[in-house]
Amino acid sequence: MPIASNDLVDKFGTQDTVTTGTPGSIATGSFSAAGDVALWTNDDDAPLAVFALTCQWAAVTNVSNKRIALYARVMNIDGSSDPVAPSANRKAQPIGAFLVYAASTATNYLFDSGIVRLPNANVDQQYEFYLENQTGQTVSSGWALKVTPMTQGMAA
Repeated sequence: MPIASNDLVDKFGTQDTVTTGTPGSIATGSFSAAGDVALWTNDDDAPLAVFALTCQWAAVTNVSNKRIALYARVMNIDGSSDPVAPSANRKAQPIGAFLVYAASTATNYLFDSGIVRLPNANVDQQYEFYLENQTGQTVSSGWALKVTPMTQGMAA
């Protein structure tokens, strides 16, 4: 069946890489560091996004069917004031997760978050994104996180 005009379709913005340099490793049960991911501005004011994660493990024992949680720190929510960054002592509600399937060593694994609702509080909302490693093994340094803003609208 062809998509007709006025049918609901997904619309995607430009994918942005939000990791900086070579991000450090993430021990199991820990969060990524603030400096690993650059501040990202939702200049499309998109209500949704899709995230892509590329990572490796030095040891992959028992990582299958575990997850890496994705958190968004919404910046400048009260003027220039920011909430506290997520951490092991402050686990805010994750906005999404990457489910880890069966892994093998020394291979880049690509994960898709599926559609995630962005917690927009302002026009051109800025975020810091954090990962929480819940896999039982350390995520190796050099992982990469990308975000693609998304919305839905009528087909032309």
